[in-house]
Amino acid sequence: MRQHYKFPLLVWLTSVLVGPKLTLILFKFSATGEFSVSTGYWKLYLPAVLVGGVLSAPCFFVLWFCYDVLLKRNEPVWLIRLVLLLVSLLCCVSLFTLMSLAGLTKFWSGDTFSLIGAYSLPLFVGALLFKVEEQQVII
Repeated sequence: MRQHYKFPLLVWLTSVLVGPKLTLILFKFSATGEFSVSTGYWKLYLPAVLVGGVLSAPCFFVLWFCYDVLLKRNEPVWLIRLVLLLVSLLCCVSLFTLMSLAGLTKFWSGDTFSLIGAYSLPLFVGALLFKVEEQQVII
């Protein structure tokens, strides 16, 4: 299982690194109507990456496990991508749901969908962009 970590790691890192950027851009743009990067951007980005990386680490392990199982079953690449897209979306929504348990009545607002979308979009792009390792069939 250790040898098949690159694809899920790249997909997960894409979300961890790009998700906070999209979130900050989205909320900065929606609040002001225009986008400008200030020096305070990096003060928000680095903690967001650290917290997001720590909180989403279980999601990486779930992706890694699913990926390894699918490779061992010699599933086609399109099915591996599809399953990992669905699993990553489920992990993303589950993570934000767990973080919002105190105010779950307000969870299904437009801001929450924007936040989930800012982290899901890089997951989708990563799952479609990065190369899936080919399992070698041993006879």
